[in-house]
Amino acid sequence: GGTTAKSCVAVDGVPDITHVFEFAREKRFKKGSGLPAVAPSIDLIEIGAGGGSIARRNALGLLQVGPDSAGSEPGPACYAQGGNDATVTDADLVLGYLDPDGFLGGRMQLDVNEARTALARIGASVGLNEIDAAWGVHNIVNENMASAARTHIAEKGLDARRFTLVATGGAGPVHACDVARRLRISRILCPIASGVGSCLGFLAAPARGDRSWSKVEATAKLDREAIAERIKSARAEIAEEMSAAGVSGDQVQWQGAVEMRYVGQGASIEVALEGLETPKREALIDRFLEAYGDVFGRVVPGGVPEVVTWRVWGTAAGGVRHYELSKSENRPPADHLTRSIYLPGTTAYGDVPEIARADLEAGQKLRAPCVVTEAESTLVIAHAANVTVLSDGTIEVLLDEVSG
Repeated sequence: GGTTAKSCVAVDGVPDITHVFEFAREKRFKKGSGLPAVAPSIDLIEIGAGGGSIARRNALGLLQVGPDSAGSEPGPACYAQGGNDATVTDADLVLGYLDPDGFLGGRMQLDVNEARTALARIGASVGLNEIDAAWGVHNIVNENMASAARTHIAEKGLDARRFTLVATGGAGPVHACDVARRLRISRILCPIASGVGSCLGFLAAPARGDRSWSKVEATAKLDREAIAERIKSARAEIAEEMSAAGVSGDQVQWQGAVEMRYVGQGASIEVALEGLETPKREALIDRFLEAYGDVFGRVVPGGVPEVVTWRVWGTAAGGVRHYELSKSENRPPADHLTRSIYLPGTTAYGDVPEIARADLEAGQKLRAPCVVTEAESTLVIAHAANVTVLSDGTIEVLLDEVSG
């Protein structure tokens, strides 16, 4: 997007939920170094890396990007609204990744000269010309995003190479392919209207209600009757909330989980409850040991499991709503056949095909490098890749090589 980059892991199409979301992580994106918000949310990592992120010379005399942003007013220098700071958007424009005549489907003109002036100024402060400064800004922000995603994936005990990267946000598809290479991810998906993916997600997400309660106790001492009563009470409260949202009781799908750890540990892991039935102690321990082994690779010999928090939630049946999206007919005012963009592999500019997304048909195949434009965003594929338009209009990119 314009001010932040967010990464979220989804396994088998299901994202994790966190109950303490951290904003603005510091110390190399380490968990616990951010500002906590105690509310259920999709578990993601957020950093100050966006189109408006400002480039500057840091105390070591090196180029730094973000975390502060030029925002939309005055915005990047290329907006020509009084902003003088070089930003990621300015760098992308000078590198040819954005079309000055086609921004927002041609409704907004970008000033290349203002962008060049701002980048030349920041470049001079670190001994770079404007082109090298532009690539430096683009390069740094991509590495920042990849580092955050790498940390987020590692915290979950997963391997980035097994994932597909799905690009959303206005600036997301501009940077996605290079970020994927740094994560050693070879497959990228860019859905239709990716620039407004957050809005579509808000409309598509099912209604949900949550309840939780904490009581630290050893599994050997669990009061199963008291737990059953608390689950019953939580379901009644959630059902009332869901009814207010227009979801009747028979349309609610119920799930539950318990956060557990070994006695003496500070961090807990989530163990699913099957069917919201009060679990037997032995079964709960077995599930905990299995989940702990999945995350950490081994269990603690002689460790004593304990319960920390119980959670119950209900979601509207049917899951995510599906929408049929039509391709935007908004095109840049000029019908470009090629565009000159900076190619990292050659460290020079080269002419590549420029295609309007509205002109692509399902099943169509392309060879990258190339640029695909639409009103909401631009998909930049500056590396060698095979590109296919899938049946729902999503663009699939399969990179020839990923960085080692």
